[in-house]
Amino acid sequence: MFKSFYTPACCAAFVASVLLAFFQYRSIPIGFFAAIPVCVLATELIGRKLNDKFKNNSIIAPAAQMVSVVLLSTMVWAFAGDFVTTKFASASPATTTTQDVETSNRTCFGQNDYKVLASLPAGHVISDLNSASPILVFTNNSVVSGPYHRNQQGILDILDFFDTNLKKAREIAERHKVDYVAFCKSGNKRAKTLRSRLNASNPPAWLKQLSSPSDSLLVFRLIE
Repeated sequence: MFKSFYTPACCAAFVASVLLAFFQYRSIPIGFFAAIPVCVLATELIGRKLNDKFKNNSIIAPAAQMVSVVLLSTMVWAFAGDFVTTKFASASPATTTTQDVETSNRTCFGQNDYKVLASLPAGHVISDLNSASPILVFTNNSVVSGPYHRNQQGILDILDFFDTNLKKAREIAERHKVDYVAFCKSGNKRAKTLRSRLNASNPPAWLKQLSSPSDSLLVFRLIE
């Protein structure tokens, strides 16, 4: 009874883990572990077939079974997947120039970019997503959200804050009880949005600019 239950149970666990991986990337390691008993069963079946076919040959059957064990090993598939993805990635033409990398490294990722915000009394900050983590590292402020997918509503509010109309942006700031707005200047200048106004150092009346227009990170205080 155990044997009759073991095989379908292992196969079902493996199939379930594969399906789960399509919905949650982090469940892929579970699939590797779930595949182990399936691979063991497969090698056992292959071994039996080979022994039946090569009964009089004491070398071919064990050698072929050993090859099947290697080919069905989850570790081999992991290395093969890594090799294939690396191969395709290296074959793709690079589009980022050295100047682009140097510029990105200088823009809103260094501690010096956050000196204005760090000098202010601690408060609650709404910022572009990429600036949120450095704000937590280099200042004593809290942030509305950062590049973490669990805080879905916070991410949506940040996108709406910068890229919709000014009235909605003000409502979002008041709902989150924001003290400061921090914005890393970008080339995205959508018309009639808060992003375009901040890029031009032309904030609405309810924001007061605290940083220099030449700073990489623009900082504003919310005015009641």
